[in-house]
Amino acid sequence: MRRLFWVAVGSLIFREPRAVQARLTWFGLAIRGALLLLLLAVGYGVYAVPRSSTFKVQHIRVEGTEQLTTVEVARLSGVSGTNLWRARPATVEARLERVPHIARAEVDVDLSRTVHIAVSERVPRAVWRVAGKSFLIDETGYVIEEVSTTSRLPTIEVADAPAMQPGEKVDAEHLVFLLTLYAELPDEVRPVVEKLTYSPGTGYTLVSTAGWTAVLGDAERVGVKAQVLRHVLARKGVTFADVSSPTTPYYRTSRR
Repeated sequence: MRRLFWVAVGSLIFREPRAVQARLTWFGLAIRGALLLLLLAVGYGVYAVPRSSTFKVQHIRVEGTEQLTTVEVARLSGVSGTNLWRARPATVEARLERVPHIARAEVDVDLSRTVHIAVSERVPRAVWRVAGKSFLIDETGYVIEEVSTTSRLPTIEVADAPAMQPGEKVDAEHLVFLLTLYAELPDEVRPVVEKLTYSPGTGYTLVSTAGWTAVLGDAERVGVKAQVLRHVLARKGVTFADVSSPTTPYYRTSRR
């Protein structure tokens, strides 16, 4: 009886752990198998999703354009036909903002395979002429593009200025003087101004389509010089005026 008792106790002590160990072994194998399947599924997804036509960009919506066309902005964005997961908004925004015409871009991607693009374009405020070339510039002096013909924008021609390229900035002092002067010029004078020129020796000079030129000198007292010039040009036949010293202006008239 005693022997049978100890045999029974031994069976309880040693058989149960073996059963548990067996169950743990099968459980561990099942977990490993599941993890392997999961890794294979993830790997396939990483490979297949970027190549799947299901996730290709199908539509590009563009708003905010004035000078550029929506087709141009869509092309410049570089997202047409690409995978949605590769059309990262920050990357597309940076790409568009390298375009001189675009000051700011906002991009959003949704799961309807559509990329939404909103742009703020730079507005031409003046024309910068240098070395026989003309460039549109915005109010900050940013060079937008080279143009062959110009509209009736304030124009400045700077002697000995360095060559410019779109994306660069012009001398802010000249631009500020040009825009300030145009704002101060009388309404009857502004339409006939062809351009403002600058040379180190003379300073600023206005050239008109009406046959007169006016020396303004340095950038000081712009408003006063504009008003004095108005009074001088009120005289008939003025062909030349010098208001660089507005308290003692000088002018010449054509002989009749």
